[in-house]
Amino acid sequence: MSEIKKLDSLTASKIAAGEVVDKPVNVVKELIENALDAGAAKITVEISGGGAEYIRVTDNGRGIKSDDLPLTVERFATSKISSAEEVYSVNTFGFRGEALAAISSVSCFSIKSIREGDKPLELSARYGGHPEIRPSPISKGTQVTVSKLFENLPVRKKFLKSPRGNDAEMLRFIKHLSAVNAGIEIIVISDGNEVFRSYPSDTITDLAKSVFNEDQVRLGEARNGSLEIRVCATHPSIQRRRRDSIFIGVNGRVIRDQSLIQAVAQAYHRVMPPNTYPAAVVDIRMDPAELDVNIHPAKLEVRFESPSHLFTYVQNAAQAALAGFTPAVYAKPENISSDMQTEAREKTATPLFKTNFIPGALAFPIQDSFAHQNRSIYEETPDSSSAATPVKNSGAFMPELENAANLGDTTHEFNVIGQLADMYILCGTPGGDLMIIDQHIAHERALYEKYRALASEALPSLTLFEPVVVKFDNEELDFLPSIADDLASFGYNFELFGGGEVKITRAPVDVLKRDIGGEFSEIVHDAMNLRKSALRDRTTLVMSCRNAVKAGDKLDIDTMRHLTDALFKTKNPHTCPHGRPIIYLLPAADLAKKFHR
Repeated sequence: MSEIKKLDSLTASKIAAGEVVDKPVNVVKELIENALDAGAAKITVEISGGGAEYIRVTDNGRGIKSDDLPLTVERFATSKISSAEEVYSVNTFGFRGEALAAISSVSCFSIKSIREGDKPLELSARYGGHPEIRPSPISKGTQVTVSKLFENLPVRKKFLKSPRGNDAEMLRFIKHLSAVNAGIEIIVISDGNEVFRSYPSDTITDLAKSVFNEDQVRLGEARNGSLEIRVCATHPSIQRRRRDSIFIGVNGRVIRDQSLIQAVAQAYHRVMPPNTYPAAVVDIRMDPAELDVNIHPAKLEVRFESPSHLFTYVQNAAQAALAGFTPAVYAKPENISSDMQTEAREKTATPLFKTNFIPGALAFPIQDSFAHQNRSIYEETPDSSSAATPVKNSGAFMPELENAANLGDTTHEFNVIGQLADMYILCGTPGGDLMIIDQHIAHERALYEKYRALASEALPSLTLFEPVVVKFDNEELDFLPSIADDLASFGYNFELFGGGEVKITRAPVDVLKRDIGGEFSEIVHDAMNLRKSALRDRTTLVMSCRNAVKAGDKLDIDTMRHLTDALFKTKNPHTCPHGRPIIYLLPAADLAKKFHR
């Protein structure tokens, strides 16, 4: 007796349905995508019991011809393509002709539809049984109702999430899809309550704000020929612990792509704490011939013809969105009217920076980095001796900021009041607000951007009059020659001295008043544990952190002024390279309330 048997059509359809429909969100996805393919401008989704009780999707699209209605629940029956070749240039959401057949095989299924000038009909079927067709009262578009989902498959129903979990998953998908399909009105009603609505007038930025429930969202764009990318992303202070708040859409289709999610995450590198992510919508429009949408049963993954180029363009668009957070400006009072001053005070009274670390904060305009500032305040003596001659020294802890003449004019106006607890710089603003700056991380940000700006050239360094000796173990001694060139670019020269000792003969200007040996040792230890591509960024971070003024350092008024000026010249004065907030703003209005004014 043969062991191989051909399955009957009912069993085969149930198995095939599992490829497309294994939970309520799959039903919602397929029905909404069909509505969009039918040209719907308004879609209403009704859900009950987490989708297991019923899901109803109503649209105002062009409807289905009465003669075609019986074919809707037949496998491999579709209006989207007519040949295999067309699969590779699909510009619709659906194309396989499986979705409705799969859904109807695992539910009590009903579809009502009318094409203009045709007669309205309703098709109903139970769990893949013979469909019945009757007249319908529907006057426009299509309405699909799916009820008693998986009642004929108790094992699958047993493994469904809770109604609340299913509701959340369906709502998340609908929000995701609406965000990459601006111009469509989508209404979601769950157990009789409206829980979401997008409007036809919504832009992608409006949709991102609504979807993420955040106001601090900016749009960045990148284009190349037929490729158009728009990224709407949140302010760096809005931090998510998971990557699933980064939505990707290709030609309106919701997809999963970890590489493109990483492209957005990398754009926020060094402006957010580790293992935190922005919320973002990535809307990609491209030639359908340049991607393959036929690699996943539920069409959640696609294959791109040039994934590396796409990664770069998405990252560029995300960086443009990040750069769009133009901060509030304290204009000089003599240059603006009293009305404008009042308006500026009102704007700064509402913090732009929401974070778990501080209740409010202030950001400043993007300025030039340290690339054009004085790169060294030390000069080597004309002769070949190893002595170093310091120039001006008004900033005891910040030698690279000592020459105030090189700082230039700034676009902000405030008074440095003093220092609090040897940790914070206090400043008064023209509007009477109090600005509190963390001195260590402010200086760390300034140094980090300075070092990054000098990435293509060696940092300013000097020959040490007295070499610094550091001990290393044998493994470290063997490793050192392999990174000699890298260390030289960071400003360090060394000699192997014997007995496990290394003699540092040259060091960067910025560490001359610091622990040169400790700095050098930390860079070497990091280099042993890092890929070469990550070495410079990590070393830059280490150097900026170690060389910055510390909490507990007493600063004179000139040093505090130089430090704050340097901070506001950076590209990102909002956060330190680790992602911590730098500035806290106490608005004058809040202060007045404390004194019952």
